[in-house]
Amino acid sequence: MARYTTLRSDLWIDPAVEDLSPTGKLMYVYLLTSPVGNAAGFYRIPPRQIAGDLHIPEKEILPELCDQTKLWKYDAETRQVLIPKYLKYNKAVSEKQVKGVNAQIESLQKCVLHRDFLFYLNKYCGEKALQYINEEIKVYVKELCRKGRETNTTDYILYNLLSSEDNTYQTNTYQFNTIQ
Repeated sequence: MARYTTLRSDLWIDPAVEDLSPTGKLMYVYLLTSPVGNAAGFYRIPPRQIAGDLHIPEKEILPELCDQTKLWKYDAETRQVLIPKYLKYNKAVSEKQVKGVNAQIESLQKCVLHRDFLFYLNKYCGEKALQYINEEIKVYVKELCRKGRETNTTDYILYNLLSSEDNTYQTNTYQFNTIQ
């Protein structure tokens, strides 16, 4: 569980937040501050728990949760949520923090969100952060990226980063806005 998290006051003028329904806005703030959240912004949470904590029927929560916005991604099979910009405002800047983030994601069931998480970890915390990620997770993500690297810029960049011995593949020539 994260002890605290940064909520920016300009959250409410973000066009992605403005486009959410009232239930979606409440759910986004809940996902940012959830009692089961962590320093990675990537954790397991069943829709029933969200519904119970927010006192909103689960049948209203599930469509909002599964609507893949730019603000969160949800894997219904594993019941895991990823908040893409979480690390932008709650950076893991030290080796100890990145190792802590790694420890928190190691227990998660592997899914495509791991690929997205490594992309955002690299984007917001730098390439060096990838060196502390569990090797098993790297291998899993590298295999996902290998399949899509011919047609997807994100997969291409991550594949090359994870293939590089020292994680110093030059990414500054690519724009990091390919995952939506």
